[in-house]
Amino acid sequence: MDLNRRQFLKVLGITGAAATVEGCAGTSHDKLIPYLIPVESIKPGQSTDFATVCRECPAGCGMVARVRDGRAHKVEGNPDHPVNRGALCLRGHAALQGLYNPDRITGPMARDEHGRLQPISWEDAERRLQKALFTASGARALWIGRLETGSMDRLIGAWLPAIAPNHTRLTYEPFAHEPLRAAAGRVLGSPEIPRFRIADARMLISFGADFLETWLSNVEFARDFAAWRDARRAGKHTGRYVFIGPRLSLTGANADEWIPVRSGAEGLVARALETAVNGGDPGSLAEQAGVNVDVIRRLAREFKMGGPSLALPLGVAGSGADATDANEAVLRLNKAAGNVGRTVVMGEPHALSAVSSHAEALEAMRSAAGAVVFLHHVDPAYDLPGTGAHLFEGAKEVVSFASYLDDTTAKAATLVLPDHTPLESWGEYTPRAGVTGLMQPAVAPVFNTRATGDVLLASASKMGRELGAASFRDYVRKAHKLDDDAWNAALQKGLVAGGEIPSIPVSARGKASPASRPAANADEILLHVYPSLHFYDGRSANRPWAQEIPDPMAKAVWGSWAEIHPDLAGSLGVRNDDVLVLKTSAGRIEVPALVTDKVHPKVVAVQMGQGHAEFGRYAKGTGVSAVSLVPADTEDASGALVLSGLPVEITKIPVRRTLAVLQTSTRQIGSAMARGMTLAGLVRLRKTGDSGEKEGEDLKASASLYATRAKGEHHWGMAIDLDRCIGCNACSAACYSENNVPIAGETECGRGREMAWLRIENYEGGPEGGKLLQIQGKRPDAEGSRKVDMRFLPMLCQQCENAPCEYVCPVDATVHSSDHLNQQVYNRCVGTRYCSNNCPYKVRRFNWYDFAWPTPMDQMLNPDVTKRGRGVMEKCTFCIQRVRGGVIDARADKRPVRDGEIVTACQQSCPANAITFGDLNDPSSEVSQLSKDARGYGVLSELNTFPNVTYLSRVRAD
Repeated sequence: MDLNRRQFLKVLGITGAAATVEGCAGTSHDKLIPYLIPVESIKPGQSTDFATVCRECPAGCGMVARVRDGRAHKVEGNPDHPVNRGALCLRGHAALQGLYNPDRITGPMARDEHGRLQPISWEDAERRLQKALFTASGARALWIGRLETGSMDRLIGAWLPAIAPNHTRLTYEPFAHEPLRAAAGRVLGSPEIPRFRIADARMLISFGADFLETWLSNVEFARDFAAWRDARRAGKHTGRYVFIGPRLSLTGANADEWIPVRSGAEGLVARALETAVNGGDPGSLAEQAGVNVDVIRRLAREFKMGGPSLALPLGVAGSGADATDANEAVLRLNKAAGNVGRTVVMGEPHALSAVSSHAEALEAMRSAAGAVVFLHHVDPAYDLPGTGAHLFEGAKEVVSFASYLDDTTAKAATLVLPDHTPLESWGEYTPRAGVTGLMQPAVAPVFNTRATGDVLLASASKMGRELGAASFRDYVRKAHKLDDDAWNAALQKGLVAGGEIPSIPVSARGKASPASRPAANADEILLHVYPSLHFYDGRSANRPWAQEIPDPMAKAVWGSWAEIHPDLAGSLGVRNDDVLVLKTSAGRIEVPALVTDKVHPKVVAVQMGQGHAEFGRYAKGTGVSAVSLVPADTEDASGALVLSGLPVEITKIPVRRTLAVLQTSTRQIGSAMARGMTLAGLVRLRKTGDSGEKEGEDLKASASLYATRAKGEHHWGMAIDLDRCIGCNACSAACYSENNVPIAGETECGRGREMAWLRIENYEGGPEGGKLLQIQGKRPDAEGSRKVDMRFLPMLCQQCENAPCEYVCPVDATVHSSDHLNQQVYNRCVGTRYCSNNCPYKVRRFNWYDFAWPTPMDQMLNPDVTKRGRGVMEKCTFCIQRVRGGVIDARADKRPVRDGEIVTACQQSCPANAITFGDLNDPSSEVSQLSKDARGYGVLSELNTFPNVTYLSRVRAD
């Protein structure tokens, strides 16, 4: 066939772009729309935003995917969604690496006669599925799937009885919060997870609930906690936040006071506080918990008198053999203080209220013989103890809808029908009653995958059972009964009216045998297994950002470690990086030691989420699985796994394994990098202009060798409020994503060659700090509480007016712009690294290699950001691509840049609203006002660098 020029260009346009365009436009997958016939919502070379829902955990935050030319290159929080209100955590940002993960399952697979999974066609996969369904119609079907709501929940509920009259459906989540649900049923009348209103409280007590990390809805709670701090700083209350637990987590590090207890003793403290609030004598309970009784009485007075107060129940890591009783005590404590209906609200249950218990999950796993098993985005072989080598032994068929070759799919699946990832999917998610986020595909499928909803509908149709729609998109659309205009408006906003969570079980009581373990004696060392902010239950371990960004407390990357107190380490002769063998009744692991005073002296703490046998190149073999130390015991009252209070044997072996730790000291060593003051000092500062306790003084130069910078059209600056920053790493993940920051890997991080443009530094107290201060006397039989003064300092290029890097560059690769930015000209840089040597903030990064993203991860790179090669320096420039874009748009509209119009990636992502960016030339701008705040200071300003980043001091309780 002969082609003329016009026909050739038309064919070229279709083959080069059409497949991706149609995914963005929301058109059907059998219609190609080339750029030569442009779609109204798509503009070549410009990004388009598509609202959807984050499914990286059950919190259900609203998400916006930024798409250009059919590629998603950034995700952000949806500002219209009531859960996260525009913010997004690290795991949410890493959803992009789930979409473009190089180890995704690229098409259907089946296990051959040699026991290996081999690729097959979708036609063969459908035939094998139909055969399995006919088998299931005469046998038993077992569905084990993640928490679903809305259309997907209804479809599964209709499909299972249609294909198998004898069926069991299990909604499985590793963090099911069964003890809280069971306790709420007993104390508050309904077995649901209540809504906790942190922002409305005055005094806060957390019994190990890591609400800023993994507990229920961490981004929403971070927003509320920032509002709580704002109210305290504004003088609306003087309440304190107290954390009770065996380990000072990130959530605990944001507290004013920490009461360290042994693993599993949180419930004793709760009962002691309940007794004291009701006027009783807490002495015996305090003694059993190992806590000074005077501390208990003081907290009880503050909690009762400081209403409305709020006591948060046990977190996942506190799920012990009596966790339900402990949570009952916490809820009764709230009830006695008058908090129910104010800060503890019933009737707005979290969706996790409807999931199955671990006891039910274990029973189902053990009774899979003779059944056809369907697995939907669950990995019980990894995160459920007791499944062992005989997982689903005797099952007729194990069908997995996994998107990744996780531990369970790789080990047990006989047929794999890979699902789309959430960014390729239709659906809804309702995290709590009345809040429903609408999901739509942001891009066309990256691989040869199919939506599970479409597979279910098609398979039912082939069996002669129509379920109401030909495609899952139509199924979702029909469920809401909206006309075209209302439907498009809902898609644009990412929200739809109404929405209910699945029905809550009448009882959360488990069916398995109770844990039969004697109470730990005072000399036993106990294991503390805790969830990870980065990996959650392990589902995010195959995302390199989650591995490379340092753990918020340990500052370690790419591995696992055992946190051990200096006293215990000294008695065992253990130093950092010594390999320890940890052994329980369930198993053993070998893990390097990390000596820290942020753990109870009789506790060794290990993080969940690592140690996968499969799950891709970033997760496989990285670290160890802490869950392998947990027995398959469940609490009788709720059916929850028993994770806390586990006796552990510790043995040091003559092996050392060096951890890649990117911050080795939390002391400021005389320099007031991260400043703070008390509430009383803040009051004095506002009244007199002097807090009386300022930790550092800004030294203003009376003379300078350098000329004053000319005032330009703009003077870009940033303000960071340390009283809001919680150290969650969301800003760092956003920076990695926005600016195409490469991944260096464990070896290079260990050499100090990480590439992060923005890091969070942790400091304890002022310049004289360095350890947690004990405020109640420690007796041999009781632990005193400790003041917490942890300060989180986001450190990025300070855009110095007198930038030390600029004067030493021999090729003018780093220069000052007319709008007061310290720019990096990549194609001038010759890699002398003089600039890095001369930078006092150590925020410049050198490319030791030509870092490359494996296909298809290169598709997620931001096209607005220049690629950097080996031998080139790089650093933060306040997201210059966003700055220039905002200025260009304002000039095109012939107007000035509006305050708040330009938002940096770190600012946009921050759940605590700690970062503000804008024009310092505008005296009415928020950043200009904050730069003049009495709490404001410049880091290392005594060096005469005149940074354009202003930090506001942390404010702590008196």
